[in-house]
Amino acid sequence: PLVLFALNSSGDPVLVCRYVRAQAPPLELQTLPEVLRFVRLLPFLDDMATSVDAKSDVWTTSAEFLSIGAGDWEEHALLLCNYLLHRGDDAYIVLGRAPLEGVSFYVLSREPGSAKGTLYHAVSGRSYSTDDATCPLVHVGMVFNANNVWLNVQLNDSPAQMVWTLSDAQKWRRLFNEGTVSPEEAQRWTSSVQIPNLVYAQWHKEDVDSLERDVERELRLHIEDSLER
Repeated sequence: PLVLFALNSSGDPVLVCRYVRAQAPPLELQTLPEVLRFVRLLPFLDDMATSVDAKSDVWTTSAEFLSIGAGDWEEHALLLCNYLLHRGDDAYIVLGRAPLEGVSFYVLSREPGSAKGTLYHAVSGRSYSTDDATCPLVHVGMVFNANNVWLNVQLNDSPAQMVWTLSDAQKWRRLFNEGTVSPEEAQRWTSSVQIPNLVYAQWHKEDVDSLERDVERELRLHIEDSLER
């Protein structure tokens, strides 16, 4: 699959690069597992389920995603990618196909000085090395970040068997090539639609304790009801 433009929440086409931008996760999230868990726990909801009129896939910004409180494959992947960028990772969005999902979104984090990296499935929170043959992603169509799009032109597009060196012109075709587009024109095309600083709802320990008591009470009542039957 190749997707250069996506519809935003207003129905306007937007270059996919413009959705990628370093954004900070909540301050409480200090480790990568915590970041992965936070993104994974955000509810999944397909665009078709949010509106009876939905005919096309709509890409929301991270702020819209958090405000709605639910999103699908691309929202989870973009949020995770942006969090990894904030952590200093060399992160990209990978668009491909998986047997159960069809069009599938993964986040690629590349190791410094290496063509290898880690593929993260943001919805499940699972991660795979790029040379892991058990990764559910079976075909890679394209990779993009905030500055460019790389189209995969390799005959073998299986993640574990393909070349991940994006600078290899025999394996990848860049959307923007040096010298063909002026810096000003490239900036106009890739200016981000994401806000730099996300706002998170504040929580209080008293609210968490109250919610925990409510959950325990409901579980206890459910168990007692089951035993009486």
